[in-house]
Amino acid sequence: MPDFKERADAAKQAVTESSQAARQAMRERAEQARETMQQALEKLDRTGWFRRRVLGATRYSLQGLRACFKNEEAFRTEVFLGLALLPAAYFLSTTLTQFLLMFASLLLILITELLNSAIEAAVDRTGTDFDEFAKHAKDLGSAAVFMALLLFAVVWGSVIWLRFWG
Repeated sequence: MPDFKERADAAKQAVTESSQAARQAMRERAEQARETMQQALEKLDRTGWFRRRVLGATRYSLQGLRACFKNEEAFRTEVFLGLALLPAAYFLSTTLTQFLLMFASLLLILITELLNSAIEAAVDRTGTDFDEFAKHAKDLGSAAVFMALLLFAVVWGSVIWLRFWG
């Protein structure tokens, strides 16, 4: 009958062999995954998907930002006020969460102003005659900007309150 040490050595050997086999299987699967990913990336590169979709979308987005900045006084004002208030957000906030909420409220104003400008441009493109539906669309876009400004006031007011009186 084998003694305890021999049985322990045999068990240790079995675990080692099992671990080595498992590691080898994982290496093989990882290599297969790398090859699959490499093939997919090569295919994307051949079709120019990345250049067409991602870089193209980025270019169009930047063109939209430039056009809005150039043509919309409200957007320019909000950008400049946002840039001026960003350092204030840093100094007024006491936590990262507060700073991120303050930053997000500034960003939301810009986002809604962009959408409002897009609505106005689309409505103005359809004609210069008065139309109740066009007025309604423009009013809704303006209301969205107002709601973003209201959220901004609540977030910033709360942070300032907590900073000085909370």
